[in-house]
Amino acid sequence: MKRIVHFLSLLLLSSFAFSVPHPSKPWVEINYPQDIEKRWWDDAWWKEGQLPVPQNHKVSMESVTYMDGDVEVEAYLFKPTKPGKYFPVLFQHGRRGLDSWTLPRIKRLAARGFIVLAPDMFGTYMESNYPIEHKYIYDEHVAKGIDTLLQRTDILGDRACAVSHTR
Repeated sequence: MKRIVHFLSLLLLSSFAFSVPHPSKPWVEINYPQDIEKRWWDDAWWKEGQLPVPQNHKVSMESVTYMDGDVEVEAYLFKPTKPGKYFPVLFQHGRRGLDSWTLPRIKRLAARGFIVLAPDMFGTYMESNYPIEHKYIYDEHVAKGIDTLLQRTDILGDRACAVSHTR
């Protein structure tokens, strides 16, 4: 037993004798752009809990129509009142339709600096809210709405964001 304790003591001491400090750098060094530029870091948020104040624009709302084949699609267009070019958004309602609960959500998008086209499928077909079945023609009208939105001269870019909301 004494020999085993002696052997383990020597083994332990020799491990300290041959140990080297841990290298301060990993074997492979990978530098990601986000670690160098640190655009994602925000001291105001992490240290103070502060968020930047978003843009706030006054908004106009108008009823518009666009043609999809022989169907005149009714829609609302929301945009900042300040002249300029803004990024386009198409807002597609769900079964609830466009009413006093969903229209303010669209206005909030425009108030952040977007031009928002909101096709009104139920208004176009004079149907009530909360239909049981989905009509696939609505999808075609929405796609045409994106085309219509991208033809505007007051938008930035050549792409649109599509947003939907239901219930």
